[in-house]
Amino acid sequence: MTFGLTLGADVPFFINGVNAWVEGIGEKLSPISIDENEYLLFVPNIHISTQSIFKDFKLTKKSIPLKIATSINDVAQDQMHNDLHGTILEKYPKLRELFDWLKEYGEPKITGTGSTLFIKSNILKNKKDINKNKPKDIKIIRVRGLSVHPHLLTD
Repeated sequence: MTFGLTLGADVPFFINGVNAWVEGIGEKLSPISIDENEYLLFVPNIHISTQSIFKDFKLTKKSIPLKIATSINDVAQDQMHNDLHGTILEKYPKLRELFDWLKEYGEPKITGTGSTLFIKSNILKNKKDINKNKPKDIKIIRVRGLSVHPHLLTD
């Protein structure tokens, strides 16, 4: 885990192969249970430097510390917010345009420092129109969340 953290903040999360609430710079992991929902990922042709986002992100001492439970239900998942969201969309106007377009179909969220956006597919409005109306430089990928990595499943 220590070596993994030197490779990247996301690496420790992937080592255990189970869902976790991640804090700090990726070193604080708390196991959680999440429903296995389906999502649409919207991958724009935009590169975002994680370093540049954190350099511009203004941390505040007024933030409310979060306490996690052993499980996160659908309502809580829908209410979660990425603290980097505002900084990312302000710094990348093309991503802001995609985000605003996706609001016609549901409540988009941004992954980490971006640039992928996602929407839980079971709450999408006008699903059929998404492919027809999407910007041409956007790739859409349908995925399913898992509670355990498939390599860890046994028959």
